[in-house]
Amino acid sequence: MASEGTKKVRLIHDPTSPYYIHPSESVGNSLTKHLLKGDNYDIWEKTIINALEGRSRAGFLNPSGFPKPTDEQELAAWKANNSIICSWICNSVDEHIQPSIISHKIAHELWLDLKTRYGGSNGSRIHQLKSEFQSLRQKGQTVVVYYNQFVTLWNKLYGSVDPTCGCRCEAAALIRAREEQEKTHHFLLGLDDEQFSHIRSQIIATEPVPDIHRAYALIVQEERHKSIVRGRDDRMGALAFAMQRPAPTLGRGDPPIIRAHIVEKTAIPWIGAINCMGIRPGRAVEVATLHLTEGVAAVAERRPAAVAPLAVGLAEG
Repeated sequence: MASEGTKKVRLIHDPTSPYYIHPSESVGNSLTKHLLKGDNYDIWEKTIINALEGRSRAGFLNPSGFPKPTDEQELAAWKANNSIICSWICNSVDEHIQPSIISHKIAHELWLDLKTRYGGSNGSRIHQLKSEFQSLRQKGQTVVVYYNQFVTLWNKLYGSVDPTCGCRCEAAALIRAREEQEKTHHFLLGLDDEQFSHIRSQIIATEPVPDIHRAYALIVQEERHKSIVRGRDDRMGALAFAMQRPAPTLGRGDPPIIRAHIVEKTAIPWIGAINCMGIRPGRAVEVATLHLTEGVAAVAERRPAAVAPLAVGLAEG
């Protein structure tokens, strides 16, 4: 009995052992932040598998991956790993699902139960995904948002299915290349025609048709260019609108507007700069300051008594 306990401890604490448990791995850990709620099983499944593969324990999800040992001295170490994985999976599902799976004691049985309930292998689920995929369009969204929606649906439908027999023959390479082209075409068809019809035609005319990653990069580049041009046009339009504002008009009973004229230098001592461009006596409409230079002075066409001259003096010279 003592030797059995000693071997269990050695298998659990030996980093080279398939049953090694790191000190930071406890039953309270969770494998993913994406809790299983039912309709997100596709994403949840992939994150769980990736997390367990990173810990070299994905085999526990398959009855043939980490089968229960016949050696009684290894069985305790296997049970310790199996229990931890069951706890991790339970911690990674919604609290409404947990009560229905808590009785499972074997990891691969727990995994199979969840896959049977929420997996996408049933016909109605596939039909729903295909319907969503066929109706997916950009519809004014940014390219990043549309691309993420497209890839998510594509992966749910085809991401886990290898279109070949798994070999590396020439035929398999051609099949994979054709699937990538099909993926690119579907992505391009969902783009807004008004914005991307030209760049889309250029991409489709390329031989061979680029994969979706290259096509996405070209579309994003075009979107940024259009955004820059649109921002520049908006600024120019605002400036043109401001310059087209009508000049102030006189209303009945309004005093006349004082205008300033540029004339040759005079000996009028009180004029050096005028701040009365567009000023009615007693009321400012527009303000514009004219600074005098050598040989130039500004005089008022009419200087009503209500407007006091600005005595700032001329520059010497």
